[in-house]
Parts: sequence; C-alpha cells; structure tokens
Amino acid sequence: IDDEKSGHLVVSRADGTAELDNELPFPPFYYSWSSDGKQLAYLSNWTVQESLTLALRLVNLTAAQPSIETIATGQPLYFSWSPTSDFLLTHTDNAQVGIASLQGRGTVLSKSSGNFGAPQWLADPTLLAYAVMDGAEQQMVIGLCEAKAVDHDADGRGFDGAEPLVLQIQIVNDGPDPGKGRLV
Repeated sequence: IDDEKSGHLVVSRADGTAELDNELPFPPFYYSWSSDGKQLAYLSNWTVQESLTLALRLVNLTAAQPSIETIATGQPLYFSWSPTSDFLLTHTDNAQVGIASLQGRGTVLSKSSGNFGAPQWLADPTLLAYAVMDGAEQQMVIGLCEAKAVDHDADGRGFDGAEPLVLQIQIVNDGPDPGKGRLV
C-alpha cells in the first residue's frame, strides 16, 4: 500500500471495542450506514485499468469475519440505501442508474441517467426517485419497485415478467425565468 495514497478504516462499537480495523488502498471520503446499522457503504478513490475513478465499497459487519467489497465503480458515483438495507440505488458515470443487491446481483434501471443526479430511495421501500435524460430533456422518474423486479442478473435481463411501474414526471421550463420550471 502506498503510504501517500492509503487509508485506514476502523469501525468500532459504542463501547470502543473494534469490529474492523483495515488498511485500505485509498482513504474513504463519504460514509453512509445502512438503515439497520449493520453495514457501512463508503466512497473512495480507486483505479480501474490504471485510470483513476471512484469506488462504492461495502463493509459487511454481519459476518463472523467482517469484510469489505467493491460494489460499483465510476465517476461521478452517487448512491442511496434501500430502507430495508438490502439494496443500493446507484448512479454511475453520468450514464447509468441501477440497483445493486447485496447478494451480488443487480439490475440496470436506465442507461441514460441525468447529469449529476443523485438517486434517492424513499422511506417507502417500494418507491425510488432518479433522473434520466430523454434527448436533451432531463426528467425525474418516480419508480414503484417490487422485490421481484430487482432480483435478477447484472446484465439487466430477467424481470420474471414483472416490469416495475415507472411514472415519469417531466420538469419543463417554458417561462421567462430560467430557474423555474413546472411539472407536466
């Protein structure tokens, strides 16, 4: 590990006893605990094919031996935990929005994500929001997602016949004030 780039991650219990003490190739810079408090997701710099990018990494504290794995890479990279703590909604490379299952599977929701649109899983575990591009127009999508619809291979195939219901809400700016839009 290069000392100038490396980081150290220590996760401890409230009483101060360590659960995990790991050296990392890059220091983490954004942390987010799962809703149930059993897993920690974080962003850090990363390299893929000798190019610098970002990585979404997951610290699993539920196993007897805590582990860290890389869930996604890309730049920019945004994510949101599902309220049930078993999925991550991701936006990567200003190109794709997807759902990553913590069991190693996932699905692509859109291959035309909005620019710098951070996705959000809503408090209702069946609802999520994310931005997509429709030509030159950026749109907000509110999706109704059933567990069956997100439990398939990473290649984006196999909804088992259950396509998620997606309601698109388009924000249009057709007035004199460029900072204001209306929903249609």
